[in-house]
Formats: sequence, C-alpha cells, structure tokens
Amino acid sequence: MLFCLKKNISSFSNVNIKNIICLNWSESIRNVRTFPIEWKRPIKIPFHDPSKTGDGSLSLPIDMNKSPVMVEHSTEIASANYLVKRLFTFDFLGRKYAMRQAKEEMVKFVQNHKYDEKSMEVKIAKDTATIRNLIEHHKKFPRDLKTKTYLNSLIFTRQKKMKYLRKWDYKKFEWLLEKLDLCYVPYPETMDRVERKKSIRRLTEKYCENYKTEKLQEFKKKLDDQKQDFLKEKVTTLEWLRKEEIECGIEPTVSESDINEAKEQLSKHLETLKLKPLKVNINRNILSDM
Repeated sequence: MLFCLKKNISSFSNVNIKNIICLNWSESIRNVRTFPIEWKRPIKIPFHDPSKTGDGSLSLPIDMNKSPVMVEHSTEIASANYLVKRLFTFDFLGRKYAMRQAKEEMVKFVQNHKYDEKSMEVKIAKDTATIRNLIEHHKKFPRDLKTKTYLNSLIFTRQKKMKYLRKWDYKKFEWLLEKLDLCYVPYPETMDRVERKKSIRRLTEKYCENYKTEKLQEFKKKLDDQKQDFLKEKVTTLEWLRKEEIECGIEPTVSESDINEAKEQLSKHLETLKLKPLKVNINRNILSDM
C-alpha cells in the first residue's frame, strides 16, 4: 500500500515538473517571438555583380552591323553588292572579331602613345573589356563553369593591378577610373561568417542601445519642459526667503547675486525656447531694507 502511494506521488510530481518546464519553455518562446528583432539571411551577391566588380557600364559598345577596320575603307567592298557587304560585318564574322575591335578601341582611350602595350593602365583596360564581354556570356550561359572560373580569376587579377596603380600613381588611377567608368571596390580585410546567433546578438545590442538613448531623450525632454516652471519658482522662492530673513533680523543667506543668477538662467532658457522673456520685478522693499 505504501509502495503504491509512493509510486503515485512520484509519478504525480514528475508530471507536474514536466508541465511546469513546458509552460516556461512556451512562455520563453512567446517572448522571443514578440521581441521586436527580426533577422533574415542576407541574399548572396554573385561575384560578377557591378557592386562587387565596380563596372559602371557592363555592355561594350559593339555594333554588329559594322565591318572591321581593315575592311571598312576598302573601295572594292564599298562598290560591292549589299549581300557581299553584309558578309564582311561582325554579324557574319562572329562576336570574337567584334570583341577584338572593341578591346582595341578601349585601349586607345588610355594609351600613353601609339606603341604602348605593357603599361598598367593598358593592362587594366584589356582586362576590363574581357570581363565585360565574359559577363554578358555568363548571363546567357550560366552553366559554363570554365568561363565562370576564368572570369572570377580575371576579376581578382584586375583588382590587384588596380590596387598597385592606386598605391604608386593615384592621379593616374583616378583618371583611369573616370575613363573606363570603373569604381574601386577593395576586398574586406576580415571576412566574418554569416551566423544567425551572432547576428541576433549584434541586433539585440543595437536595439538596446537605441532604446536607452530614446528613453534618455524622452526623459531629457520632460525635464526641459519642467525647467521653465522650476526656474520661475526658484526665483520667487529665493526672493521670499531673502525677504523673510531680513524681516526677522537674521543675516540673509541668499544674496542678491544668487537671485540675479537665477533670473539670468530663466531668461536664457526662454531665449532657447524662442519665447518672450518674462520680466521678474525685484521687490523694492527688500532693496530698501538692505
């Protein structure tokens, strides 16, 4: 009988403890859900995005109906049939030839002289033309892994060249960015992993700091609203206290300078509030008794 009672009591106590734990857990979950902090995993930005590469205009100025430079001024093609002319355009020759000419035109923008092929700005211009061409190719064929790998490595090498030019010739670096419509986006010094717990902690700290500053500002505003009445009461109290001490024949503990200082504080406060300063009349009886 005693064994059965003990068993029932122990089972009852276990059930109660489980219920209490479940209630506490549910309350904690409810508090977390109502807490005004929401974290969403950031969207992964692709490596060829302009915000990462720094390319302002991604498209190259390629006119597919145009003919190459070597054929453009030919008199035989100029007098040929319309179909023959179309055979010598980039539309029939292929994008590779159009890309080659676009790269040459981009290099002419930054060349120091006619035979400049190895300067840092020419190398960056060539890489920029290739990158912009490969980005268009990657958008059409996103599963081309070979091109994707080459494009990623080319963006990294151009970044290193830009960093080198920025270090040793900053004026030329700025001029090059303006010419090629580029923006220098350096890699971050430290790379933090995107973690939910770490991000929620940072958001919580930020929320608490904002909440404290907001409450302090509200309290400061409340005190500022009460400051005018407080200073008025201070002036009248000091005047009354000085008058009473003089009438009782006691040496006044409140001097005239203390009253004038309180009045100055009141007038300054009214000026800050852009209100008309109140004229506080000095009791003449107090001055005559002095």
